[in-house]
Amino acid sequence: MFTNIKTYYPDERDYNLGSLAYERKGDGICVAYYNTPKNLHALTPNQQHETFLVLEYARRDPACKVLIWTATGQRAFSSGAAFGVTQVDLDPEVAAAYRAKDMCPKQNDVALKTMTLAFWDFPKPIIMAINGLAVGGGANIALMNYGDMVLASTKARFMWPFAKLGLSPELGSSLMMAQIIGMPRAKRIMMLGEWLSAEDAHSMGLVNEVVEPDELMPRAMELAKAMTAFTPDTMLRIKDIMNKHLRESMDKVLDDEAVTLGDGIKQLMMAAQKKKKGEAKM
Repeated sequence: MFTNIKTYYPDERDYNLGSLAYERKGDGICVAYYNTPKNLHALTPNQQHETFLVLEYARRDPACKVLIWTATGQRAFSSGAAFGVTQVDLDPEVAAAYRAKDMCPKQNDVALKTMTLAFWDFPKPIIMAINGLAVGGGANIALMNYGDMVLASTKARFMWPFAKLGLSPELGSSLMMAQIIGMPRAKRIMMLGEWLSAEDAHSMGLVNEVVEPDELMPRAMELAKAMTAFTPDTMLRIKDIMNKHLRESMDKVLDDEAVTLGDGIKQLMMAAQKKKKGEAKM
């Protein structure tokens, strides 16, 4: 497992990852790990940016034919958005390059949308190995077609807390949740914010297999090895044609979600300001 990688955007350079790690397992199999267990692998803006960098690195890595995506430890896969973290610690040249390409108008949105599309456009199979709880954006990455197969530990749990926070779905989940499990179930999950066990997610078709915690990575490796028996072109053709029509919609879906989510955040901020002013008058 290592944290020093080459970046390819905006130019080639050495980069030391702060929130992820990467490992070459051999036989064409590589593993990417969320690696901030102290905050339950929360999706800080910088982590979103580094996720994009790791996907770009793995895309070009000749040692990678199949990528397993997981997290260190057994407590969490990702606890979702890191509220209160509002700035992306980006190299100024990287930030300028993003803006020049109009990849997103704001630095925070840059990392989010770019990360999402990097998963969708990744040309090799991805196996999600969900080792623990996955909340909000973390649950979306785990289950909303970011990976081509999803394995979950019996310790995995999933929850989308958007309604409880006064917010709305993001990371493409407004489209993909209903696509995978149907609109009635999708609306219940998003509107009530109920926890799903790994078995619940499996029964709904969100997860391919549920295994014991100590079997998670061995099973992921087994499936990855089976995939490497086929040519990369074959895997890419299957992935491309199955994702094609959904991918064509994803840019607009992400933009629409960003507007709706932004409206919700503005309302929360206004309510917080009113509350603060009211407390100051007392």
